[in-house]
Amino acid sequence: MKRFIHVLIIFLLFTLINCKTVIIPPKVDVSLIEKLAVLPFTGSYTYAEIGRKLADGIVIEFSMRPINFEVLDPGIVDSALRNTDISMFITIDPTKIGEYLKVSTLLMGRIEEFLIPPPRVSGPYFDKKAQKNRYKIEQESVLSVTFRVIDVKTGNVLFANREVTSIYQYDYYYEDEEVPVLDMSPYEIERELIRRTAYKIARNFYPYKSFTF
Repeated sequence: MKRFIHVLIIFLLFTLINCKTVIIPPKVDVSLIEKLAVLPFTGSYTYAEIGRKLADGIVIEFSMRPINFEVLDPGIVDSALRNTDISMFITIDPTKIGEYLKVSTLLMGRIEEFLIPPPRVSGPYFDKKAQKNRYKIEQESVLSVTFRVIDVKTGNVLFANREVTSIYQYDYYYEDEEVPVLDMSPYEIERELIRRTAYKIARNFYPYKSFTF
């Protein structure tokens, strides 16, 4: 056994010594971006507030790490969108609002699904060891979005993708116990879904490290 551990340690050390770090370029060609505006994500009327929060979250992600282009302040975008004549172009011709904002690139998207369902109870499952019934309470919440990065001058789509973020939580309880309250409240779930999705979208603009042997 000791010999096996020694061989394993030597193997791991050899692997680490010969491991090389490779920088993978961003999925978005950021060399084409001078100034970026993040528009509120669209969707059904009930998703409007989530769409604004997600756009703000993406801007926050950009502000947390160095990046080689300017990101327009969300307040300027909001002010422009209050102009009905301008906001109508988001669906008809988004490059028009890009020209109005004087940016080179737009990041815009659509919320396909946003769901925080009430917790669901399943069971009973008989626990032979405890000799009584046990129940499971669970909840799976999801935020699914599609997004595009658009060159304002040409109208070309530089990058497009879909991101799906889910949060699953569960607990068990016996028939003679009160139904437990799950760890995360709906407010906390909403905030975390937005934060994780914003991070996933923003990371497409950054290089990342990979390891080769």
